[in-house]
Amino acid sequence: MIQELTVSFAGVDKFTIGHNNQTTAELSFAASLTKEDWQDIRWYLEVFATQYAADVDDERADRVVKKLKVWGQGLFVAVFGDRSAARMFNAFQDGKPEGRQILIAASEPEILRLPWELLCDSAGTFLLHENPRVGLRRRFAGAGGGRQPIAVKPKETLHLLMVVSRPQGAGFIDPRAEGQAVLLAIERSAPGRIVVEFLRPATLRSLRERLDNKKLPPIDILHFDGHGVFAANNEAGAGKHDGLTKGGSENMGCLLFEDADGRRDSVDAQVLGDVFNRQKISLVVLSACQSAMVGEDEDDALGCLAAKLTDVGIPAVLAMTYSVLVKTTEQLFGKFYGDLAGGESLGVALASARQDLYFEQKRGKRWRGNAQIDLKLADWFLPAWYQAGADLKLLKPVRNGVAEVATDAPGLQQLPKLQEEGFFGRSRELWFIERAFVQGTRRLTIAGFGGQGKTYLVAEAGRWLVQTGMFEVVCFVDYASFQGVDAVGYGVSMLGVVLEQSLLDAAAVTRVLQGLRTLVILDNLESLATDTLGELLTVAKGWSEAGESRLLLTTRDGGLSHADYLAANSLQHQLLSLAGLGKEDALDYFQGLMKLPPQPQWDLPERSALLELFKLVDFHPLSIRLVALQLKERRIADLAKNLELLLAEGSPDQDKQRSLVASLNLSLQRLDPELLVLLPRLGVSGWGFGI
Repeated sequence: MIQELTVSFAGVDKFTIGHNNQTTAELSFAASLTKEDWQDIRWYLEVFATQYAADVDDERADRVVKKLKVWGQGLFVAVFGDRSAARMFNAFQDGKPEGRQILIAASEPEILRLPWELLCDSAGTFLLHENPRVGLRRRFAGAGGGRQPIAVKPKETLHLLMVVSRPQGAGFIDPRAEGQAVLLAIERSAPGRIVVEFLRPATLRSLRERLDNKKLPPIDILHFDGHGVFAANNEAGAGKHDGLTKGGSENMGCLLFEDADGRRDSVDAQVLGDVFNRQKISLVVLSACQSAMVGEDEDDALGCLAAKLTDVGIPAVLAMTYSVLVKTTEQLFGKFYGDLAGGESLGVALASARQDLYFEQKRGKRWRGNAQIDLKLADWFLPAWYQAGADLKLLKPVRNGVAEVATDAPGLQQLPKLQEEGFFGRSRELWFIERAFVQGTRRLTIAGFGGQGKTYLVAEAGRWLVQTGMFEVVCFVDYASFQGVDAVGYGVSMLGVVLEQSLLDAAAVTRVLQGLRTLVILDNLESLATDTLGELLTVAKGWSEAGESRLLLTTRDGGLSHADYLAANSLQHQLLSLAGLGKEDALDYFQGLMKLPPQPQWDLPERSALLELFKLVDFHPLSIRLVALQLKERRIADLAKNLELLLAEGSPDQDKQRSLVASLNLSLQRLDPELLVLLPRLGVSGWGFGI
């Protein structure tokens, strides 16, 4: 049974409070936030958080954090300061402990935009910490023009549609970060109870067609993961950010979808309202900056994306009032979906997720000059919950107390295991692979010399694209140690193992792939003789064109000398050449490596010194790994000097591999003399190290 305390505004300065069929007389209200307060909130979330490395003002940030409680207490007094209001609030607090909700109902933008999530009682305790949880939601008064929101009944299972939009020119954010957090939370809490579908491509047309498709399961939750802006004159821009945020700038709420060519397509609140009008969706999650932002007092509240969606019948909308860090959304939705999958109501799940943000405020590492520190951010009040009706439970209790366990798709267990330090960088390359397949590419070759991470990249792509439903099966065929002459037969046998079928020849594989969305990965093709490789590539072309199957290949060569694998001017086949990691990815990778045993004997080197060292090895991933191992027991200055000498000794005809070989030689120098004696027997001796 839900217990609700309703604060209903009749204008910007009058309100009543209702609880248990009782209502106070009309009370006076005056907002407690000044123009300077609003500027501080916006600066803290839009500038301090998102431009941290470039413009740091810790003192101002600390002042803002201390003001959060002051603002919360001001709002509390403004609403519950009257004696009759205080009695109503006390009765609410002392009533039924489960399912308590505070509802702010208003149609005035000036009221809806207030940070009600900061409500803090006179004792200095945020209502966030009530136990059991107290949810706080907004309602746009008059939503639906008198029509009731779409009716929602709990289900045995839910269908969640993820819309991951990353248009070109809108600032790149790792497209997997949030989706992985959601998938992991569901897998841990209630495997099989929430089915996740990914919309590809993330265009408005695709969304409209999916909403209208009666042959597919109805959508219960729609989650938009992308850029959002509150833009003047409907002209949405990506805004200024560093790739860590999803944000932009001023006056009508917009989401940035992709168009057919992958460029940005700005969709404002009015158009979005038309698309979602009376759709039977229980919950819309807008994980996009400013998707719950409400304009200044002269603006129409329905310019707010969240308010507009409730106006067209969506029962519940979770959105963001300001720009939001990717790290925040990962943490927020990991907890929110975990609790939701466990059977909690929307209000309780959000309150728990908000409290998790409150207590765990580290939002990742940041470099300040040459030192690295943790960014701490009090952004727990940023998510806003709009709902027209009462709090909802979307899932029924688990029957017999046991949830269905989801099983891995065929081939996932066969993929190479992820290195212990994790997968770092290459998010742009992963997005290139995914976008290429969505846009019709049938074959894609990853090229790069040894140690660039080709195998890890294609394995990670296989995991992600199968987990997110682009493919039903992944088959990984590694030719690194293949010494036979029948490369085609070897590939056929590996596919047979994954598919658990007896496949007689390549034609049989093609027939199976015709009706089964399969990603075939052929790794280390440089190991094959020219004639053997040519035969395999000819056969694999047919596999790549069977139904919705695709082909992903790796080689150390710059390309494949085959007519069906042209390196340019073809959508049927594309070539992706791997270079070194980006600077920030290299630093993150180094951090991951330094967490592995043994413990470093020296302090972490400065950022500038690390980047100079990585530059010597061209930011080559394997070289960075070897260098990191050396830095656990050697000073960076000595290591850099030694590495420069080794690089100078290299043969000019080995330029592409000099950095790797030099870093390998550094590692060889640290071996015990007894082991060095044995290395020639393994074919390892300085520049002769096999790569």
